Amino acid sequence: MSEPIASEIEAQINSYLTHPRTSGLAKTTRDLYKTILVNLLIPFCRRQNILKLTPDLIDHMEDYVLSISMAHVAHVDHFTISP
Repeated sequence: MSEPIASEIEAQINSYLTHPRTSGLAKTTRDLYKTILVNLLIPFCRRQNILKLTPDLIDHMEDYVLSISMAHVAHVDHFTISP
């Protein structure tokens, strides 16, 4: 089931990377974008069962980052730092 998720999102990523606005960027910039999108965004979408990139994805990612931040704060609160 993860293959259709990757296929749909990969198609969207490829469309983004070949869009005239994006294709005007330096090749190194496009390569960096592709690396980040493929190596980080696709696995994130698989883990979160996100089937397609939509504007709602930003809200989902912000909630995810907030949950990670809150978990980190809760972990750090167990320690005290002396000056």
